[in-house]
Amino acid sequence: MKKYFEPIVRALLVDNQGRILLARREKPPEQGKWALVGGKLEMGETLEDCVRREVKEELGFDFSPTFVGYSENYKRDQADRHSIMFYFKGYAKTPLKLKADELTEARFFSLGELNQIDVAWDHKDYIFKYLK
Repeated sequence: MKKYFEPIVRALLVDNQGRILLARREKPPEQGKWALVGGKLEMGETLEDCVRREVKEELGFDFSPTFVGYSENYKRDQADRHSIMFYFKGYAKTPLKLKADELTEARFFSLGELNQIDVAWDHKDYIFKYLK
């Protein structure tokens, strides 16, 4: 059985009204659901460089990330998979330039609106944890 270790970054991007920016996923997994922007760390990349790169690639702007916390997930499916998600907060800039092959749309949501939409994975839990 293969074993995987996955460091992943997630960006908690807020506007001046305290709303969170989520993007609708174009591809599986979690296709069509709203999610935080982020992705996997590349070899030789720092966590901060990774979250900056992901935001730039997927949304088209630079931002100054501040580390706010992490979570872990261990799954045993076709492989042993240990993921550690690192969360960074920052301010979103508009207009957005979406990476069309990964995202279909992006928009800001108030914390109250999050219970009315289909949010991917455990993102909603960590939005409330790190933005409240």
